[in-house]
Amino acid sequence: PLFRSEETPTPTEEGTETPAPTVHPCEVFPSPCENGECINVPGGFSCLCDYPFIGHNCSIEADIVVPSFQNRSYLLITHLLSFRTNSLVFSLRSTSPNGLIFFSSQRADGSGDFMALSLTDGFARFAFHTGANSELALTSTRRIDDGNWHTIKATRDRLAGTLAVDGETRLTGSAPGTSVAVNLRRPA
Repeated sequence: PLFRSEETPTPTEEGTETPAPTVHPCEVFPSPCENGECINVPGGFSCLCDYPFIGHNCSIEADIVVPSFQNRSYLLITHLLSFRTNSLVFSLRSTSPNGLIFFSSQRADGSGDFMALSLTDGFARFAFHTGANSELALTSTRRIDDGNWHTIKATRDRLAGTLAVDGETRLTGSAPGTSVAVNLRRPA
């Protein structure tokens, strides 16, 4: 979801018009995202909805059935919509210390650019690769393999990444290099 704020011309004393200053939608009160986090993006805002809310402004409470994954089961996401910025939010519970939560790569064999969210030794780990020697990996500071529900939020804005578990202080980092895009393939 994207809201675009337009600049409104303002008359001046000489009769010419100058654009009024732009107010970023996430900086107004109340937030346009009723049940979620407002994120400023070029040309507007995007809402990162809290579970179980959906919609442009996170105002619709969805009747969501919680899936259960065992052994080799998986959920196929057809294609990420952006190659410069991404936001991933997963609510899950696990008693396993290791596992793959999300993975997408540039090539079918898993090589090239990639983005991944995993459980490593009981901690959430978010990693992405944008090109030659340009990789970032962030690992949470708290274990999430205790069988309780946890919410993991991972974002990428070009080379910058963030990771937060259950609203804890966000871990931030930046990948080295100049390539800002993660090129991911579309599944066949």
